[in-house]
Amino acid sequence: MLLRFMKKNSRRAFIFKLLLPFKWLIGGRCASAMYWAIDGSARSYILKLIIDASVLAFNSNNGFKILLFPASLYIIAFFCSVFFFRFYEWIRLQLNPALRGHTSMQIMNHMMKDGSEFFQENMMGSIENKVKNLITALPNLLETAIDQIFSNSLSIFIALITLSTIGIQFSIALAVWISFFVFLSFKSLPITKRLSAKASGEQSFMMGNACDVLNNILSVQLFSQHKLEQRKFSKVIHKYIEAYQERDWFLIKVFFIQDSSFVCYQGICLLLLIQGLQKGLITPGDFALVLTINTTILDFLWNFARDLDKLTESIGDIEQSLDMILLQTKITDDSSKSREKKLIITHGEITFNNVHFQYNNRVPLFKNESITIHPGQKVGLVGHSGSGKSTFVNLILRLFDIDSGEILIDGQNIQNITKNSLRSSISIIPQNPILFHRSLLENIRYGKVNATEAEVIEASKKAFAHDFITLLKDKYKTSAGERGTSLSGGQIQRVIIARAILKNAPILILDEATSQLDSVTDNFIQEGLKELMKNKTCLVIAHRLSTLLHMDKILVFNNGVIVASGSHKELLETNDIYKNLWKAQVDQYCDIKDFSE
Repeated sequence: MLLRFMKKNSRRAFIFKLLLPFKWLIGGRCASAMYWAIDGSARSYILKLIIDASVLAFNSNNGFKILLFPASLYIIAFFCSVFFFRFYEWIRLQLNPALRGHTSMQIMNHMMKDGSEFFQENMMGSIENKVKNLITALPNLLETAIDQIFSNSLSIFIALITLSTIGIQFSIALAVWISFFVFLSFKSLPITKRLSAKASGEQSFMMGNACDVLNNILSVQLFSQHKLEQRKFSKVIHKYIEAYQERDWFLIKVFFIQDSSFVCYQGICLLLLIQGLQKGLITPGDFALVLTINTTILDFLWNFARDLDKLTESIGDIEQSLDMILLQTKITDDSSKSREKKLIITHGEITFNNVHFQYNNRVPLFKNESITIHPGQKVGLVGHSGSGKSTFVNLILRLFDIDSGEILIDGQNIQNITKNSLRSSISIIPQNPILFHRSLLENIRYGKVNATEAEVIEASKKAFAHDFITLLKDKYKTSAGERGTSLSGGQIQRVIIARAILKNAPILILDEATSQLDSVTDNFIQEGLKELMKNKTCLVIAHRLSTLLHMDKILVFNNGVIVASGSHKELLETNDIYKNLWKAQVDQYCDIKDFSE
């Protein structure tokens, strides 16, 4: 089971990487497991010596001397048990929290390298649940592997040797019973694993649905659809309950058969002991040794059997989590090319050279597209929704990687340079800005982490954010709330613009940068943006075409093809798509004006 679980190189490498810093603690845990394996048979054997010595002491004047040695051994064994139990607890205290923390850090580091496609194709709630499962399941799996599989296997081996000192028949009987017990356990393991994986999947789906509803709680309330969501979630919960009950009912049947087999085995041992006693081959201490070892081995195997669902659940959780987390992202820094290569911007020229791109198994969006944006140009991107504007800038940012062709910045292929180097050279103001649940100062300083407070304030003034921030109770120390919920849409956008101004990168991308602002504030911000755009190569996506009138060039997109480029005046005369977009906005403005009159 564990070998099959570790069969994938990516899984094995990732798990090994997680466990390597804790090798000494894991070694200490193995030492504790070895002691427990020895202790089970050793204390039973000491109890046999005490009972046999008691029989001799009963008819002797030197009873104290006869019992002193085995009694001392028993006390020493108990003391060692106490010591190793506390040692085990100390190891567990040092290992489990640190392993969870280290796993969390490694997962975060890994997932922050994934492209946007990964997060678009997986529900955030499901991602969070799988990450949580991996963090908790790995220590559980390690505990089961050492405390149950390793320790119990060693315990059984020692018990077989110990029982053979009384009679080989007892070792054979124990070996037969254990073989049946283990055979039944492993025979049921594929079914248990399948049922556990199903239950784990239903749990992840349930958590994903819950997060999806909570993330859209405003829509639920505004459309009065709480009953609809209750019905849907009730069905999801019902499947979750059924999956876990199906697994547990199967385990109950397996446990009943295993219980019955032990009763038969213990009866055979008693029969052999009585026969041996009648023949003078068995002592009273042998009774205690055999019965206590049997009980100890039963406890070991029961712990293993009862932890079998925990083992399979842990393996199922880890497999599902790693299969998602270790999905090979398309966007990687090829170490053979980009380990030391950083983007050096001297002018800011952007070139698309025969670029071909399509999302997974979808119709190609760009087919051998070529375009050059010259240094310092202010270029507008227009087109209907889904025409390829946002994808165009996402390819420059390497949020997605192209299928063929090349994208160059100042002659440097962006696939041959580090993503960090690329993105640190580009400022972007996104269409849907989101803030961290941190102070406004931290959010703005995110564009330049070593910026002084004076620089932050200056950037905020240029973004017309300083005035509203100073009116807040805690000013720049005010928390933005989760995803920026403590601020209005316009305030969030001004904070985002301040961040971009502070970053002051040589390439600037504006994706509907003022879509959340009112007209008066928009006019002020446009002046600040003009200052920000000086001496930079700028790409501006805007549905409000009036904001593009002063662009050096406007690119018109249609189904992933740049169908036209030119100034506003040129496009009005030569391109029907642009002409229709402009006419629709002018007509809308006239309708609103007539209505207001």
